[in-house]
Amino acid sequence: MNSYARRIVHMVVAEYPSLATESVGEGQHKQVRILPAGGETSEPSAE
Repeated sequence: MNSYARRIVHMVVAEYPSLATESVGEGQHKQVRILPAGGETSEPSAE
């Protein structure tokens, strides 16, 4: 997903307080992950 398309997704999802976004991946394979606001990511924590 290109950076412009990712930005649009981040901006639209920001209008929904119960949702959050994060970009994951590298280069042309970068994608946007949509999560519940305040929810945990799928990445393991470093506790």
